[in-house]
Amino acid sequence: MAGARDKGEDPVLNEALDWLLAIENAPADQALRRARDAWIAESDENARAWRRAERTWQLTGALAGLRETPLDSAVPRPNPRQGIVAAAPAGQRPQPRRRAVPRWAAAVAAAIVAGFLLVAGHELLSRSDADYATGTAEIRDVALPDGSRLVLDARSAVDVDFSGQERHIRLLAGAAFFDVRPDAARPFVVAAEDVHVTAVGTAFSVEIGPRWLSAAVAEGRVRLDRPGGASEIAAGEEVAVDRASGSERRRQREPGDVAGWRERRLVADNETIADVVARLADHHRGLILTLDGTLAEQRVTGIYDLSRPVEALGAAVRPYGGSVHRITPYLVLVGGR
Repeated sequence: MAGARDKGEDPVLNEALDWLLAIENAPADQALRRARDAWIAESDENARAWRRAERTWQLTGALAGLRETPLDSAVPRPNPRQGIVAAAPAGQRPQPRRRAVPRWAAAVAAAIVAGFLLVAGHELLSRSDADYATGTAEIRDVALPDGSRLVLDARSAVDVDFSGQERHIRLLAGAAFFDVRPDAARPFVVAAEDVHVTAVGTAFSVEIGPRWLSAAVAEGRVRLDRPGGASEIAAGEEVAVDRASGSERRRQREPGDVAGWRERRLVADNETIADVVARLADHHRGLILTLDGTLAEQRVTGIYDLSRPVEALGAAVRPYGGSVHRITPYLVLVGGR
């Protein structure tokens, strides 16, 4: 929920973010700036936390564009009078007034740090471990050595090893579609975490999502092996494994909708808004943050345009009274009205 702090957060970094947000809300308040400078000078730890908070905020474009026009409604604005911190008596250091910062802003600041680290982590993964990888909003078509075809969704990465008796691919992140050239003597195996999907000649997709690891078949048939069991998946079917509990979900999929992202389409079938946000975020050059946990758990069904992720997000949340706020080109907030 907005304003909530994770138990594992750095309290010094949180205080630095409070100072940063307080100054954003009252940029002309010189007493506040002097108090901030005094806090930074108190310790090297404070100085490091301030640099980290400022750097992270700047990387999202937030400092430069916090007051840009929102997409479809205005973010609640603080009362300027609430952002003023009076000069402290001699010998007493002024404190940032936490209530001067809107609750949504505190959540944004904390989430920016987590979101930036998540994106940076994916980029590091893509560079260090993957034979093929994609960035934000990038879809890549790859011809494999055996004549099979691989298509990578945005922010996805794979490692390819055809040196043994199996044609082996490990999905490291994101989603991939495979159009497999038949070769009964060399099975085509895709590994994703502890799940293995095996095909001889078929077309199918594998995805590592926030909650589910799934395989869907457009043509032919595959076998999905996981700890505790195995499943056969036919054309027009999808099997998803809960990454936390290991439980399995099977449902029908139109073959033409398998890996719809290849045509910049997100096909959602009774998906949570949180899962839809995660998919749209892969195609948005910035951060999309959901500030309303109840809204995030609502379910939607529809086809959304991945080439216009912010507009697609608005279409997904409006039926539930949700709203989308474009704070900067790099930061989008989703919340209740």
